[in-house]
Amino acid sequence: MSKPPISRDEGLRLLLSRRGELIAYLYSYVRDLHIAEDLFQDVTLRMVDRHAEILDADKAFAWARSVARNRAIDWLRSEKHRPSLLDADALELLEREWEHSPKHDTNEMLDAVSHCVGRLTPRARQLVEMRFRNQMTAGEISETSGRKVQSVYAAFSRIYSTLGDCIKQKLADRGPHHG
Repeated sequence: MSKPPISRDEGLRLLLSRRGELIAYLYSYVRDLHIAEDLFQDVTLRMVDRHAEILDADKAFAWARSVARNRAIDWLRSEKHRPSLLDADALELLEREWEHSPKHDTNEMLDAVSHCVGRLTPRARQLVEMRFRNQMTAGEISETSGRKVQSVYAAFSRIYSTLGDCIKQKLADRGPHHG
């Protein structure tokens, strides 16, 4: 019996809970935090759009990491930026490290994310909804909210950091399930 595909919310929660890891992974390619943030958002939107194609929640993060890698490489090519400061061997070592990161039960992960999103301020929840439910860019959020783009990026950085810390703490309180 095959597993059902992951839901849009499951995919979003997974990426938000492991945002720091994915941003660091992207940064290892592009060497620019703002570009890494933009690419992370691209990967998140791709997850939201294509969640029904991901049949195994346990492999969803590997799928997202693969999309992130491809997006980073595409960005480097299209922008004619110099290649990553890390050579192919170093990137391969990072790839293997990502594969061996601790895994948590999907229900525990969803519970932790739900709990932590609920603890965000109403303004932070509104920004998350604008970005992920309404699929607005940072520029569009800036125009809509009357905030500078840098302010929007800073707000998302704080939101992601807050969510990441909260989720890590909730999962640490329960302990990882390796599998």
